Amino acid sequence: MGRQTLNTNFQILQGLTYMLEYAKKKDLTKPHYQMEVNYNMGRCFNLIGLDTLAVRFYEKVLEIEPIESRFDLRKEAAYNLWIIYNSNRNHKLAEEIMDKYLVI
Repeated sequence: MGRQTLNTNFQILQGLTYMLEYAKKKDLTKPHYQMEVNYNMGRCFNLIGLDTLAVRFYEKVLEIEPIESRFDLRKEAAYNLWIIYNSNRNHKLAEEIMDKYLVI
């Protein structure tokens, strides 16, 4: 049996409200929190199928200067961008992301 809900739009709005509250509680003057919040917002939009918004947040993660490796989410954001670009048949951008962020 699949997931069922009586009001999908309400649940999405409620989830986004929680995400915004979460973002407000983080100290966004610190790069690792900026990276965390942008990555999680990207994941949120990615999971509900709003890839255009997800791309914006993942790109923000990639713009943040490198930080201590245990907090660095740039590879994860780049991988998710790569998946989005490939699934939308934008292989050129996917390859650019792969070459810049994912190749050792």
